[in-house]
Amino acid sequence: MLAAADPVDVAILVARAKLAHVEDREWDMRRDMELVREIFRKVQEKTTLDYRPIGPIEGYDDFDVGRHVEMLHKAGYIDGFHNKEKLGQPGIVHIYDLSWDGHEFAGAILTDEGTWQKMKSAFGPERLATAPLKMIESVAIQAVTAWALSKMGLN
Repeated sequence: MLAAADPVDVAILVARAKLAHVEDREWDMRRDMELVREIFRKVQEKTTLDYRPIGPIEGYDDFDVGRHVEMLHKAGYIDGFHNKEKLGQPGIVHIYDLSWDGHEFAGAILTDEGTWQKMKSAFGPERLATAPLKMIESVAIQAVTAWALSKMGLN
């Protein structure tokens, strides 16, 4: 007669199987707001509205870029269509353009480098990686609004 498997051991085995593709990696996948900025910049630089994936981004692993694009698409910042992921790999998002919210968020974090640097130093990379994206967007929009008002002499 077979002994019943411990449910905790089974759960651990299943989780390890699902994560096997990253066990040998030396890093942990974390949201990177500098990469988000580069993705927004790349999409804004497109000269046509054809559907295509983002090309490589210098200094970033293709897996990280793909995963960040996928997350931005799911969050509603990127318009496009998503090929379903293969086991252990992010899907490919064929990008059409940024959504309305994507353009506003991109404008807020790309308009003024000094404002972005102040946000980065105030939050730090750890907090930017873990803070709710909507909060980062809201603060960035408020900061770039204050910057714009000061440029117009209204602040």
